[in-house]
Amino acid sequence: MTSTLHAQANLITPVPSNIDYYERTAGMFQFFMWQAFAISLEDSVQGVWKLACKTIGVDRQSRAMTLFERNAGRVWVCTSMWISMPWAADLTLRFRFGDELMVPFSLVGPWVGRILEWVREVY
Repeated sequence: MTSTLHAQANLITPVPSNIDYYERTAGMFQFFMWQAFAISLEDSVQGVWKLACKTIGVDRQSRAMTLFERNAGRVWVCTSMWISMPWAADLTLRFRFGDELMVPFSLVGPWVGRILEWVREVY
């Protein structure tokens, strides 16, 4: 439902003339469909994990197991967002709400540039 509503909202949003119908709808639709799939997959994996731990006799309350589960969850969230974010973000960044920018400057642009330079230097 959300994917359809977001895709339709993109059709009425003013965008530059070089963004076609498919580009307006497909990315958002794919992003939200992935989110629904990812949540269902996560719930299924958690259910299988709990059942397996109970069957094998693994203590899920131990510090090591809790740390493992949390870190596995963090990796899952980062991976899921890494996969799905370009579908929505690439289009959104191209929108600009018309052929001209709304304001002639960016408040956060210089900060993002500095952060990226720092990351390149450090890593």
